[in-house]
Amino acid sequence: MTTCERCGAPGRPFWPPSTPQPAFEKRETRNWFTLSACAVCGQLWVAVPYEPYASFVYQVPWDDLETNWSRLAEQDDGSAVIEWAEGRIKATWQQLGLEDRAAIEHHRLRSFGRNPIDS
Repeated sequence: MTTCERCGAPGRPFWPPSTPQPAFEKRETRNWFTLSACAVCGQLWVAVPYEPYASFVYQVPWDDLETNWSRLAEQDDGSAVIEWAEGRIKATWQQLGLEDRAAIEHHRLRSFGRNPIDS
């Protein structure tokens, strides 16, 4: 299995905010979340914004069907999407490189506990 030169799939656990993220092709937006795809490999990614001002966006790979994401994002204002993304981020954030972990720490300091690691 080869690694995508643009998005890092399948090995990249997620893209944190404040680091250069690849340009993804937007597919759909529901309840503050956006489903996008990598133009090179087609991997789906879910953008989940966090405070302050929803300006800290985490991109998490979606390994299921696009239609399943749409249904999940519609239910309960997307709370299941948040729970899914936070679970994946919490489980994998320490696998990232120093620059990405520094971006996460920057967000943790600015978010007053409203981030996917500390929630």
